[in-house]
Order: sequence, then C-alpha cells, then structure tokens
Amino acid sequence: MARTKKQPASVQSAEPHRVRRRFQYDSKLGKVVEIVDPPRKTSGIVQWNYSSWAMGCNSAAEVQRAQAELAKHGVRTEYDSNHEPIIRSKQHFREHARALGFHHRNGGYYDP
Repeated sequence: MARTKKQPASVQSAEPHRVRRRFQYDSKLGKVVEIVDPPRKTSGIVQWNYSSWAMGCNSAAEVQRAQAELAKHGVRTEYDSNHEPIIRSKQHFREHARALGFHHRNGGYYDP
C-alpha cells in the first residue's frame, strides 16, 4: 500500500522490551490497522527480543518459581503465554542463563 500525504507516518508502541508493533492508517478501511512484517531472514545472526524454547518452563507455577530465583540474582525476565522467557539482549541472555544454571554448549567466548 503506497502512502500518500494525507496518511500519517507509522506509529510504534512504547514497549522497549518487546517486539515493536507498527500501525498505519488504511484509507480503504478508514481506520488504523497494524502492519505485519514478514519474518526477517537471518544467516545465523540472533534477532533479539526472542522467546527461548530451550529455557522455557512447563507451567505457570514454574514461571513464578523461575522469576523468584531470577529476582534474587537481580535479573528481570518476562515470560510469554507459552511459558518461554523473552530474551532482550546478549547481556540479558547471559545474566538469565547464569542465574538459572544454563550453559550454552556451542557458544562462543562471551556466552555463558
């Protein structure tokens, strides 16, 4: 959809630790709609703000226990609806993994 002068620029939500959502005015529908981007193709490069299946929990009770343990170490981690932690950066990954005792076996020098 091509933008015209009447349409406002994209608006981003104010959630810095989550994947940003973008909105745009659709003149055909006459309302603001969310723009869904296709998944980014990567060649082995990690895209941050991802949910880690490997470090996930099995239940909501385990999520609460994990968050309590993380709080003791000063790490703030949110979990998605599938009980998977949302990793925000390389530093956050390292702190989260060390606090819960995970080891990245195939990692490089700076990985936990």
